[in-house]
Amino acid sequence: MTYGQEKVLHLASRYMAQSYAILNRTRLTDNDVTIISNNCWGGNFERHMGRGYSSPFVNLFIYADCYLKIISSIEKYVNCSPLVDRASRYRGGTLSYPIIHLIDVELHCIHYVDDDVALANWLRRAQRMKMCNMFFVFSMRDGATSRHAEIFLSSAEPNRLMFSYESSADPRQVRLRYGSSRGQVGPADIIAGPSYWNSNIVSRLNSCFG
Repeated sequence: MTYGQEKVLHLASRYMAQSYAILNRTRLTDNDVTIISNNCWGGNFERHMGRGYSSPFVNLFIYADCYLKIISSIEKYVNCSPLVDRASRYRGGTLSYPIIHLIDVELHCIHYVDDDVALANWLRRAQRMKMCNMFFVFSMRDGATSRHAEIFLSSAEPNRLMFSYESSADPRQVRLRYGSSRGQVGPADIIAGPSYWNSNIVSRLNSCFG
């Protein structure tokens, strides 16, 4: 994908996101939902809907292995003592952005330049989480495979949504090829608008928590 193509997709997605928010913002019945996503999707949604960040899982991305570990024991990971540095087992060398380590998982804080700011924001936003009101969103990228998809959807709980390049009989799996590349779902800022419309996310949230 060229820079020009990516820019067009991004602008179109932003327009679709804004139009969805205008039409659906007042329909959201529970504004205390904590969205746990494996990239910036959750933060984008909350910003478009005019909500404050209810989750620390914003302005970062998480590799698929780490994401599944986190959601399997969310309280353990959120309540642990985090460490921050610039080293990752997924990438060699010193990275240009902070990595927050929660026991054995990594949070890649790609939108931060300062380690202390990234850590402070994580700790502050973690206090806002509603552990009894969580909704999990998994985008099939950053190391995600069919095995990760199977594990994510193995729970029968309705509070899960997965964006995938492939379709499925499971209504919690939404096919999304807008901005995709090599079978991977596109970045969070590019899929934002199309993902809201394709998943009808507000109706999903209302059916779980309304």
